[in-house]
Amino acid sequence: MSQNENENKQKILLVDDNDQTRKLMKKFFIKAEENGDIDCEVLDVNSGKQAIKTLSEQEPDLIICDINMPDVSGFDVLQDFNKNYINKHPFCFFAFLSASDDEKGHAFKQNVMGFLSKKEMNYFVLLLQVKTWLRLAKLERQREGQADDAEESKEDNKNPDEMAKKDDSKDVVVKEGKKNSTKTDVKDDIKKKMGDKIKGLFSKN
Repeated sequence: MSQNENENKQKILLVDDNDQTRKLMKKFFIKAEENGDIDCEVLDVNSGKQAIKTLSEQEPDLIICDINMPDVSGFDVLQDFNKNYINKHPFCFFAFLSASDDEKGHAFKQNVMGFLSKKEMNYFVLLLQVKTWLRLAKLERQREGQADDAEESKEDNKNPDEMAKKDDSKDVVVKEGKKNSTKTDVKDDIKKKMGDKIKGLFSKN
């Protein structure tokens, strides 16, 4: 596989201090890739601290994170993601493993998109949910790319005389503001559409 092909692969960041859980989920992902159901790179780490470090170096499309981990919990990772990386990775989906009802309510308020249960973990449930998240992440990245292309085309087609009158620095600020607004609107729209469905499918631990 070429370097470009590897870079274009979607990425899943798997975070759990339980080695057995990570091995099982990685086994499922390998099987899904062999069957042609997904095409992604799995980054697995065994602590919240390592997850935060990985987020500073990688751009995952999906984060699947355990909650109860020593030192740095899943909520700590989520808080750091929302504070430092949500704008850098605007279409990344964050999911928790085995959350209680109270944790689910708290998590949804912090942009968590869904949950997976360790007790009910099986290949088909995992594949169904992961494929949905990865597909949505890919579609939203494509939509953002098309929006950027349309914005650039619109700017290119403007009258040169009008463009010359504009303050370049002001134009950059306005354009960046529109881009960030689009990303936020997309994330909120996805959460609104998917939230009830995901909660219904994965409401049991």
